[in-house]
Amino acid sequence: MSETTPLNIAPAFRELFEPDSPAFPRKIFYCYPGGRSSGKSHALATAAVLRAIAKKERILCVREVLNTIADSLYRLLVDKIKSLGLHDFFEITDKAIRCKPTGSSFLFKGLGTSVDDTVRSVEAVTITICEESQAISEHSWSVLLPSVLRTEGSEVWVAYNPVTFEDPVHKRFIEGYDPVTMHVTHVNYDSNPYLPKNITQLLEADRKRDPEAFENIWLGRPRRARQGGIFLGEKISIVPAAPAGLRKTRCWDLASSAVIEKRNGVITDPDYSVGLLMSVCPLGIYYIEDVVRLRGTPDVVEQAVLNTAALDGYEVPISMAQDPGQAGVAQAQYYARKLAGYRFHTSPESGSKATRAEPLASIVNSSNLRIVKAPWNEALVNEFKGFNGEKNGGHDDQVDAASRAFTRLAAPQALQKMKIF
Repeated sequence: MSETTPLNIAPAFRELFEPDSPAFPRKIFYCYPGGRSSGKSHALATAAVLRAIAKKERILCVREVLNTIADSLYRLLVDKIKSLGLHDFFEITDKAIRCKPTGSSFLFKGLGTSVDDTVRSVEAVTITICEESQAISEHSWSVLLPSVLRTEGSEVWVAYNPVTFEDPVHKRFIEGYDPVTMHVTHVNYDSNPYLPKNITQLLEADRKRDPEAFENIWLGRPRRARQGGIFLGEKISIVPAAPAGLRKTRCWDLASSAVIEKRNGVITDPDYSVGLLMSVCPLGIYYIEDVVRLRGTPDVVEQAVLNTAALDGYEVPISMAQDPGQAGVAQAQYYARKLAGYRFHTSPESGSKATRAEPLASIVNSSNLRIVKAPWNEALVNEFKGFNGEKNGGHDDQVDAASRAFTRLAAPQALQKMKIF
């Protein structure tokens, strides 16, 4: 590296570059919450490259959803290696990066619903870089950290743009701050002396247009989810259509009863049977393309499932929540016979409704969910806004179906082909 090569790193990130010393011993966690254009990703990538060339490191780069390696820190790391004049010292393939003199290596993993298999098999990690950490679920944190901190002296670097006070990363590193093991620095655009002029003009325009959004996006101040729920409804975008050729799945949540009756003078409000069609693009944007929502007797619901499958076509996989007990198994086997020829999957639900919805909430609250414009939009968005994981929060059938759909699309595709009864 040339002595005149500028690093252009904001002083707020100096702790990443300081060596271990008796006066300033290294921490386990280095956490950088804050708004856009603070230089978080550039600082982490630069520090990782310099650590990799200084001594042997095994660096794991993770995010909650990783559809392709291009979605990860990979491209920025490659750019940093080249800009620092270090490309002759690194072997760069389309899936990995290795430092030839030290043997350091970079790995790239998505957590999502397969975190148990993804992370527990990774050994000897010395640095873990958590990107877009506002989207990492509590379950992913609980599996990730014990797995990557097994190596003596290993560190975890966390960067995120805060969304809500309920984000697991906020609860873990801000509310649960431990000065002995954690270094936390809030960084914003005004922490970055290398901020481009056009970004300054953009953020000033945003400040005037929507002051509340400006504080969240540019100043990194978390919002509180409305009505005690876990979804920020204002983060959902309505679009005219989804792109063509996306990977899709139709997921069903069947109601056990559809009878509206009067009990003790009160008219009951039974659940709906819901079939939700979700797709995902290579950039990790999810689309809800269609919702079938009805109350009906079992034969009416069955006909709706079969008719919808025919309209979707054989290439769209179908997944169905399986009720507990032998009756649920019998129902699953019945639909498997009725849907012969389709890619049909069924499995019991595990965990609470809120736990199952948490990974989807991370996608919604980070503005990575789109809804195709249709008459069913209002009921769906209202259910998202009111959902809190409790029955007193109102209907949750659409959220349950959407959570299952996201789980299916985020899971490794090999697992999606399995039929489970």
